[in-house]
Amino acid sequence: MRYPSDAQRKQRFKTVELLVAERDWEPPRPRFAHDQIVALRVAFADVAVRARLKQAGGTWNPERRLWQLRYDRVGALGLNSRIVDEPASNGGCPGSGGENLHADARTPSR
Repeated sequence: MRYPSDAQRKQRFKTVELLVAERDWEPPRPRFAHDQIVALRVAFADVAVRARLKQAGGTWNPERRLWQLRYDRVGALGLNSRIVDEPASNGGCPGSGGENLHADARTPSR
């Protein structure tokens, strides 16, 4: 039972929630273990967030150009949306293995 009100109209309502069906449900597994180190993308100009990360024990990974911090601390800071699932590039382009090059371009010059 809930009792929402409308102060402007000076009215109070009584509402009920109706249960229509019930079934077993298995909650989804968390994306990461609470003590797992995850990578976060934070813009260089976002000084306040970087300071909070440092204070929480976060470290900068220059090779990946990402911040790293334990997952439970990321959640406590409310930064889950900044988690990066895939490794960041270190300056190379995706697909730089040559698979997109013309056949003549793959032939080493002498």
